Amino acid sequence: MENKNLAYPIQRKWILGVFIIIPLVLAVGLYDYFLNDQAWQPYFSLYSLLLPLYLLFFELPHILASFAGFADGEYARHYRKHLLIGLPVMLLLFGVFAWHYYLFAIGLYLAITIYHVIRQQTGIAHMFGVPKGRWHSVWSWSIVIGGALLFMQLVESRIDQALAWLWPVGTSILAIGFIAGVGLIKETKSRLGVWYVVATLAMVLTSFLFVQLQYAFLAVLVVRFVHEVTAFMFYITHEMNRNAETIKNKLYKWLPLLPVSLVIVIPLFAIFGGAVVRNSISDPKILYMVVMSIALIHYYMESIMWKRDSLHRQYVQVV
Repeated sequence: MENKNLAYPIQRKWILGVFIIIPLVLAVGLYDYFLNDQAWQPYFSLYSLLLPLYLLFFELPHILASFAGFADGEYARHYRKHLLIGLPVMLLLFGVFAWHYYLFAIGLYLAITIYHVIRQQTGIAHMFGVPKGRWHSVWSWSIVIGGALLFMQLVESRIDQALAWLWPVGTSILAIGFIAGVGLIKETKSRLGVWYVVATLAMVLTSFLFVQLQYAFLAVLVVRFVHEVTAFMFYITHEMNRNAETIKNKLYKWLPLLPVSLVIVIPLFAIFGGAVVRNSISDPKILYMVVMSIALIHYYMESIMWKRDSLHRQYVQVV
């Protein structure tokens, strides 16, 4: 059960503020497409996702920050079965697959990323007063499946033309998701909940637009930014609440446990870790395999860590 007397809650308006990335990305992409003769398009390709600054700030930071929590002995013991058995098996299977089918592995990874990101977004919707039920289920799964298929489309032309069905099928499923989103909006009594559903749909629509315009980097960036910043809010708040009265995490025994120190130290720790990973590997293929593997570890653990009534959920409250 979630603790309702936490020292550091998360404000809903902070989460909504993260969606400011949508008009910014639209302004850049549409300016280039319509007014700049698409001069920047080569720099916003799929392979731009290997740029050091992108990896540093939009792939690795909150992932590495989430790993810091396992310096807490209680958490390490609680999740040890997943850490010692589940993760090694998953990584071995993915590593073998990615080594032999690299491009398809990237497409699969992008699809899994969309699942991870969108399921986080639609799950957080309940914290905004968006009701559970049929409309929410159809909305959530439609934009997950439709979005995943469209992101796999980013690499399908390099794999097999037989996968051309991804576009019509993905688009049709996304359309169902938008219809369900309208139904969900009508059912939602919370004003902030309505805005949250609208913002999530706008994020998906923006990403869809840039997939079609062949600005893969912008399509990925808009969803990654929302996910990364929101996730940082949750992890930093969790660490502050978890260690507010007694320092349980060994990493923080060397730090004065103040809100300011954690807000600064956790991102710095993550950015430093990301820089080490990026600068220690020169081969782009190996680099991205490492990044994908690290991300998949995170996705696997997050699917367990943030379940209702989990240890992590006890220390996060949205108000």
